[in-house]
Amino acid sequence: MIVVDLQHGGRLQPLPIHHDHGFLAAESCKQTLAKESLQRYLCNMTERPGPIPHDPEHEELIDAKRLRGIAHPLRLRILWSLRERGPSTATKLAGALGESSGATSYHLRQLAAYGFVVEDPDHGTERERWWRAAKRGSTLELPAADDHEGRMLAGEYLHTVADRYSGRMHQAIDAIPTAPPDWIEAATLSDVALRLTATESEQLIADLFALATRYRRHDVPNPPAGSRRVAFQFQVLPQEES
Repeated sequence: MIVVDLQHGGRLQPLPIHHDHGFLAAESCKQTLAKESLQRYLCNMTERPGPIPHDPEHEELIDAKRLRGIAHPLRLRILWSLRERGPSTATKLAGALGESSGATSYHLRQLAAYGFVVEDPDHGTERERWWRAAKRGSTLELPAADDHEGRMLAGEYLHTVADRYSGRMHQAIDAIPTAPPDWIEAATLSDVALRLTATESEQLIADLFALATRYRRHDVPNPPAGSRRVAFQFQVLPQEES
């Protein structure tokens, strides 16, 4: 399975998974399809034709051990905020996320312990610690089938990612009354029902990622006038027959 967040940097790949913010990969993914319905779902959902190499310069590799340091909704929100908005402090993050500074400070320390965030010496002072994301994306490595705690944490991580995607859609809908007319025409909330083989589905995912790479990233310097951050998110999901 691959869960990729090109906005924040990450992917999910089969023992491994990425998220640019997310892919899912599993060493025994294909060998255990008959045994693990969850693993079958994850593998079919995100595995792409031709492995997508992990980019260690820009992407975190989240293995079973590191998953325990990130599979918490507030920690993910903090990390996403640092990736999107740049360096910040526990106090500023608390205000932006509607949390207490004690909570953001604690979770920042946990994220730092697992290497997801680092102190930013360019902003920090003796009185205030500034933090930045260590990398712009993540690759989630699905824990082994017999790691029940790891699988549970992976599920919590993926549900938080799914909630984020859903939240983006609701925010865009709420913004329609005040949105500029040209941006109303330049957005979509669509789906298409297809009948595909697993190979065709993998190719569709690869084609969509290839399409996205034709356009500039959200963090490029000197973007053209009138441009704004756009979330290109998609799901390719096998459905139960009715």
